[in-house]
Amino acid sequence: MGEVVDAGATAEYARVEDAKARLNQLHTRERELRQALLDVEIGIAAAERTVDEAVNARVSDGRDPTLWIADDVLIAILLVVPTASLWKKQCSLVCRRWARVVRDSAVQRRLREGRWEAYAAKWIEPRLIGGRGDPMHSLAIGSNGVVYSATAGGTKAVTAWSTKDGAAVWSLDGFKARGICSTIAVSLDDEVYLAIQSSSISVWRGQDGSHVRTLEGHTGVVWVVAADGRENKVYSGSADHTVRVWAGGDSSGACTRVLEGHTDDVRALAIGVDGKVYSGSDDCSIRVWAGDDGAHLNTLVGHVEGVTALVCSPQGTVYSGSEDNTIRAWSGADGALLRTLQGHTGEVFSMACCPDGRLVSIAADSTLRVWSCEHDLNRPLATVTERAEDVVICGANGLVYSTGECGGISVW
Repeated sequence: MGEVVDAGATAEYARVEDAKARLNQLHTRERELRQALLDVEIGIAAAERTVDEAVNARVSDGRDPTLWIADDVLIAILLVVPTASLWKKQCSLVCRRWARVVRDSAVQRRLREGRWEAYAAKWIEPRLIGGRGDPMHSLAIGSNGVVYSATAGGTKAVTAWSTKDGAAVWSLDGFKARGICSTIAVSLDDEVYLAIQSSSISVWRGQDGSHVRTLEGHTGVVWVVAADGRENKVYSGSADHTVRVWAGGDSSGACTRVLEGHTDDVRALAIGVDGKVYSGSDDCSIRVWAGDDGAHLNTLVGHVEGVTALVCSPQGTVYSGSEDNTIRAWSGADGALLRTLQGHTGEVFSMACCPDGRLVSIAADSTLRVWSCEHDLNRPLATVTERAEDVVICGANGLVYSTGECGGISVW
């Protein structure tokens, strides 16, 4: 009997050692890839400086700055130099040939393909904040750059993380018996709004995690909370089919307005750059409300399953994710459907728009996909597979934060 136990222990030890060896190989490969990416970025920076100097010199003495550059070289330059570079504008003013190359549709297609390939290579293994542990299902970021997470495992802790060093600033551990945090949001004055599978919303001070007040009024579970980044207003969506408006910083905790019209649970909220409020529901619709007086402005229809995620881009486009596995892009001006992004094979859980024109989506198919908000592109710039995550946000610095079943916060 002892020999059998010894043999089993030996086999288990061998498996552990083999796993450690594979992990070390992966870490080594990751370091090699990061170094290779750094070398490429350094080379691109050097190329940009060289081209800038050459072109600016030729523009300054009145000569055509592009006669000496072949079409293929011009295309290669476009791939590595930002579109808004000054020297490109100078070239377009003095050279028709340059304008032809830049505007040619075939060239644009080649540029998109090249940018897809270059961009996809940058989505390697992310940096991790907090380490793996209990699942997290809620993330938010404050104006001070602090990321707030809600753990859905045994601790039910809400934690504020520093994005500079990944250290925990403070943590709340008072929700052990109350259930999973369904949503978290941060207001303009850095108050943290939490809904813990109930009809009420707890408000906490972002600086130190002290409790401020509790918001009461919904008659069903609160699924989503969103804060207006321009005004100190907070919106909540619930299983009671309504959207409620709250004044941030109001010590009374009174609801200022109730928006009614949906016929099923409200699962998603977003605030546009023009102040309009968008609510998505299990009734498959997106309703548009005026931010100042709550008037109903429009209803966007097209999804064939419930709307589970909403986000507004800095350019004014509204993106909706759904249980029908699609993402739809709508005009913020008139609500017209602009295009449908297909690729996910599961419910779209969460989306985030970044300042540089990226749309990041996470779905039940265990993928994270990156799309372009700037062009009419219907396929992703990059796809990261085997991501058991269900929430994604983006900070003002352009960094993307995601989390889910494995715990920890991935920083891209």
